[in-house]
Amino acid sequence: MGITDTDRYGEFEETFTSDRDGYWTAVHWEDLEYLASNAPIAYVDLIGTYKTQIQDFGASPGTVKKGGMVTVSGLLRRSVDGSAPTFAPGKPVRLYFLPSGSTEWKQMAVVETGHDGRFAKEFAADQDGSWTAWFWGDDGHLRSNSSVVRVDVQ
Repeated sequence: MGITDTDRYGEFEETFTSDRDGYWTAVHWEDLEYLASNAPIAYVDLIGTYKTQIQDFGASPGTVKKGGMVTVSGLLRRSVDGSAPTFAPGKPVRLYFLPSGSTEWKQMAVVETGHDGRFAKEFAADQDGSWTAWFWGDDGHLRSNSSVVRVDVQ
């Protein structure tokens, strides 16, 4: 996961971000001055950290007349340690649009998930492009993003 140096007392500390349970240890590979050494293996359990997933993401209709309305929607679910997913209510989901021919995503709205984890927002269609959604996470939830869907404006 990384490399760090010891201080003058031979102590070290490093911080890592993890998104799953697992085993950790520290190792010093043998060199000309010191023999190899490794710390005891410790298990880290991320209890209370939800994995999130955006499901049923879409933008409809897929083909729309210019000036017509497009609904961007989806479902944010969460689970802990592989348990069955449940709804993720009251979470901010950011909706982004990439106009055709552009390389820069534009944030179009922030919508809050309902009690059932669902979110939706209507937009006036003025150009072709692609939509995606991001939940950037919080103290108890990991981030996730949706697939990318294209809308053809005629």
